[in-house]
Amino acid sequence: MLAGHKDGTLIKIGNTIRRNHFFKTHNDHRYHKIFVDCYQGLKEGRLNQEQIDELKRDMDALNFKMLYECRFPDEEAIAGDGWMPLITDGDIDRNVIEVAPYPVGDVRLGIDVSGGGRNYSVIVARYDNFAQVIFKGKTKDTMDFVAKILEMRQAIKNAIGYHRKTWLIVDAIGIGRGVYDALKQQVSDDVIGVIGGEKAKNEKEFYNLRAENYWRVTRDIMTGLKLVRHDDWNQLKAMKYKYAADRRIKMISKDELLLDGIESPDVADALSLTTMVKTETTAETHFAFYSRPQQDYEIY
Repeated sequence: MLAGHKDGTLIKIGNTIRRNHFFKTHNDHRYHKIFVDCYQGLKEGRLNQEQIDELKRDMDALNFKMLYECRFPDEEAIAGDGWMPLITDGDIDRNVIEVAPYPVGDVRLGIDVSGGGRNYSVIVARYDNFAQVIFKGKTKDTMDFVAKILEMRQAIKNAIGYHRKTWLIVDAIGIGRGVYDALKQQVSDDVIGVIGGEKAKNEKEFYNLRAENYWRVTRDIMTGLKLVRHDDWNQLKAMKYKYAADRRIKMISKDELLLDGIESPDVADALSLTTMVKTETTAETHFAFYSRPQQDYEIY
């Protein structure tokens, strides 16, 4: 089309997401560049400082750099196939603690069920202020694992009191469906089955529910969620995302991780499941928690 016109002009409009053709054009001296970042929007009155601060809190530094400061990612931060780290090693390491604090809020047990082989079944206990791996093991018999879940649920209730809810949030794909059905028969309302491939609540931004849950995990860690020390929190460091063709956020799959020599991220997946329920007590001390006679719950 350009070649057919004597005075044709090529104009490219884009975001600084990938080091692709737009990155090459950006560095080409033959192009005149118009650069508009969030700080330019602040000068022009289209954004205010409060909005910029909120954006910084809600996303990791790499995404803020790309999407709002309009700076391309460093070469080492993005793989050749477009995958980027979900969260930095430093952000994870800073939030690891040695001893669990007093638990605030209700309990959410994220349950990732092993399909056999090298994979493990995992239970992660998540409170408003911290998360902890409370079980990781091989489970050949579905009902044995169901019994283990109920046993641990009862132990938690005995420890923190019956006035708090204890949610059981199960990866209900494959063998996990049997665990979910068995728990649903015995516990009823406090059991949630999750199928990560289903559509996200915010389907305009996320490719599926799995991507949305992992994005919430990142937000929670960035805003102070503590992780009681466990070697497998390192699985979070292997998790990557990229923007699909329709501009929605997509998480790297287990099969793609396996091609890179990374085993199934059972612990990371179990933690991501806990984001399916949020309570209203996140910023409160346990004293304030006890002073409230009724809590409101939101199922994402």
